[in-house]
Amino acid sequence: MCLLIESLKIQNKTLQNTDYHNRRFNKARQDLFGETKNLDLSDYINLTGLKNNTVYKCRIVYNSEIQKVEFIPYKPKLIKTLQLVNCNGIEYSFKYENRKALNRLKKSVSASDILIIKNGEITDLSHANIVFFTPKNEAFTPLNPLLKGTMRAYLLDQNLIKERIIETTDLHLFNRVKPINAMLDFDKTPFISVKNIFTSTI
Repeated sequence: MCLLIESLKIQNKTLQNTDYHNRRFNKARQDLFGETKNLDLSDYINLTGLKNNTVYKCRIVYNSEIQKVEFIPYKPKLIKTLQLVNCNGIEYSFKYENRKALNRLKKSVSASDILIIKNGEITDLSHANIVFFTPKNEAFTPLNPLLKGTMRAYLLDQNLIKERIIETTDLHLFNRVKPINAMLDFDKTPFISVKNIFTSTI
């Protein structure tokens, strides 16, 4: 039976964005394992002993049931450059523990991270969704990501970003991008200039 991951941010001993994680977690359990009884992740996360001034990644491994819960002190990695990579066969619609295909793609480049093109459309980085910004500060995320992240869902619900198909020929419409995921602070995460996206795809 395959294993999946749900990663939640804990800041000041408080779980962040729990409703969105519960929604994705229970949908995966139902779609992949036929489980119809919803679980609340917060019931399985014991915050006792965590430090107030430390940001943690709470990593939950599960299939039909939760298998493991672990806490990892978290510090975001600075992403300065992105490399476009073509991979039409990649599939990551659920947050699987097995990330071998994504890791292989990332190892093939020297940039900080990859930006995956599937069927002609820009999708995701290896560990994050992405938001593209126009010079007028309009914010768009790819319509068809590999994985629909929880922060992406939150920002869409708050009307802070919009969806659209983004192809490599559209890059000239934007001047900067920003990775988004459950662990990153959307307002504080540094921008990446579109000039630092290497467009010679491999």
